[in-house]
Amino acid sequence: MRFATTLVMCTALLTVNHAAGQSKASADPLTGTWTGSMGPDDTQQQTSLKVEMKYDGKTITGVVTGPRYPGDIRTGSFDGATGALKFEVVVRNESKSIVQFEGKVEKGAASGTVSFDDGQKGVFKMTKDAAGKQTGRRTPEQIQASEAHKGDFDYLLGDWEFTAESKE
Repeated sequence: MRFATTLVMCTALLTVNHAAGQSKASADPLTGTWTGSMGPDDTQQQTSLKVEMKYDGKTITGVVTGPRYPGDIRTGSFDGATGALKFEVVVRNESKSIVQFEGKVEKGAASGTVSFDDGQKGVFKMTKDAAGKQTGRRTPEQIQASEAHKGDFDYLLGDWEFTAESKE
């Protein structure tokens, strides 16, 4: 009887521990791929932005691509209660420029201000890509359309023979 009780207790602890780990992972609002843009303001030309961000509950790390030179997230903070986000990027250029992002995360979107070490300022907007998002997958409608036209180019298949004639 004592063995059965111990076994049940161990199983319960493992189940609770596993559920807590899954809850923590799914509650992470930052880790993932973020896509968006940044620029002087909302009305002027924007530069595409892609941020691969990782958040362990304390530290923000990651890589920013899209602008001319990529950069690495060196430091950052996030307040889950308010959604306040702040991170610093070291650009992989000769001068190792520093870019500060400061904004707010809300419902899978982040926006705010961006400050460059040369005094320039701007804005950024980005959205978090859906977890497990399948890129390059066709919809059922696309598959049906391609099946309907599958034979349209069959005449291009087969043996081809090429000849050349000199004009000299």
